[in-house]
Amino acid sequence: FWNRVLNDGKDEHWTEVHAKVLADAIEKGSVLKSCLDAKQDSKMKHCGFTGTFAGHKAVMINDNSGGSLKFERVFYPPDFDLMVGFEFDGSRWHVGLYTVHTDSIHCGNIAHRLGQVEGPYKTGGGHRGAAGFETTWEHLSSLMVRDRDQVTKGGKPVGSTSERKDG
Repeated sequence: FWNRVLNDGKDEHWTEVHAKVLADAIEKGSVLKSCLDAKQDSKMKHCGFTGTFAGHKAVMINDNSGGSLKFERVFYPPDFDLMVGFEFDGSRWHVGLYTVHTDSIHCGNIAHRLGQVEGPYKTGGGHRGAAGFETTWEHLSSLMVRDRDQVTKGGKPVGSTSERKDG
């Protein structure tokens, strides 16, 4: 595909050069992805936990950057309903909700209820798979029930050599 885009495949020399450039970019991207995965594993190990959030089984972390990608290596759909990231900006707590169970869970409705109906700042909303709201620590902490100290995937600690690779 890229050879056609870059050169129409007409010049054999350029095709070879482009293939090398593309292979180099893929290799560097793989190294970068490995570094990002290690960073996320460390964050999850030290700042993540499991439990319930507003009555839903959840994996949670005190970090609201990066959207749902921070959960990709630990979220095991049979074990959890929601992924929840939260972060304090100095005045308010920002909460991000994510799910893959969009047939049975609507993050936008949850965020609307928790943020606009129950929350002090009357913010919140989004879509089935992703949403957010702002709140106080008192309200946020009342929504979370922690049940384990370490985030797990399929019952194994994150980073464990026996960690499940499915999900």
